[in-house]
Amino acid sequence: NFIMKKKITLYLHGGFGRVGTTLLQKKIFNNFDKIFSFGKDFSTNNKSFLYLQQQCFRPEYIELENNLPKNNFYFIEKFSKKIEEIFDMNNYDKFIFSDETIFDFFNYNGERNLLICKELINNLAHKYEINLKLILSIRNQSDILISNYAQEFTRFKKMYGNYENFLNIFLEKQPELGSIFKYDNFYNRLVSLFNCEVHFFILDNLKKNKSYEIGKIENFLGEKLKKELDFSEKVNANLSKVPSSKLYSLRSNNIIFYLTKFYSKVGFFQNPKVKNNLLVMSVKSFFKKIFKKRVSGYVENNKENLEKIKSFYLKSNKNLEKIVCEDLNKLDFF
Repeated sequence: NFIMKKKITLYLHGGFGRVGTTLLQKKIFNNFDKIFSFGKDFSTNNKSFLYLQQQCFRPEYIELENNLPKNNFYFIEKFSKKIEEIFDMNNYDKFIFSDETIFDFFNYNGERNLLICKELINNLAHKYEINLKLILSIRNQSDILISNYAQEFTRFKKMYGNYENFLNIFLEKQPELGSIFKYDNFYNRLVSLFNCEVHFFILDNLKKNKSYEIGKIENFLGEKLKKELDFSEKVNANLSKVPSSKLYSLRSNNIIFYLTKFYSKVGFFQNPKVKNNLLVMSVKSFFKKIFKKRVSGYVENNKENLEKIKSFYLKSNKNLEKIVCEDLNKLDFF
């Protein structure tokens, strides 16, 4: 018998990181009446969902040394079922799945994550008629590079040294790393893999023309925000509060770094029942609050750094200008 599938419009927002993702999740995606948002913003309040999500999109931090065999397909199938529960339990036909780790090539296996997403969509398509649309958040490469370095300073200093050496590795010694943020190439890859529409959320636009950028999101989602948004309070920012400066605060967190390394080596803590135990989670949260990131200095892009970054990304950004049909030069986007 022919069974009509429920029609679902699924907006997948995969990042990048350090481009206003937390702001999008907390202040925009959760403020539509007819769209249900779930994912990294913990709106599901469902520990089993979050556990499976983290099993599918696993971090590959340098301090994590769990090299045991993995079978992601096992978790993808279970995670698909959890998403199906969200589709069935909520009387919506539009959903946003937002998790910036999906397109994170710094701390995760980005290529694997894309294939996992493809597998998830294929699984969901067995039960639903999925209309997939992608949201890609981006910003000027000079800001995204320095913001990532400042935010992950504890680990990145051990891996790359100072900021100038970090840029030298990303743009000269290992240009494949810098190419992560050649947005035109990544856009073409997404279209080729998912064959769907891609919307660019440009953080630089939000700062210069809030109503225009918000209007673009509303048009793409086909819904109006239910209230006027206040962006005066910064969300998860690491830019120094010094007026008219581009200083980024270097976040030092050596204690958490070594605690995480210890945690990853002790098999007891890797047991799912232990990892999701309320007491264990409370203790972890307690330590994070005590040893929260401290500012150990500041870093900025000097003229030489900016010229080096501009030279590396200039052609890519010219191609991007044609794709998004905007004059990115007006946004200081090179």
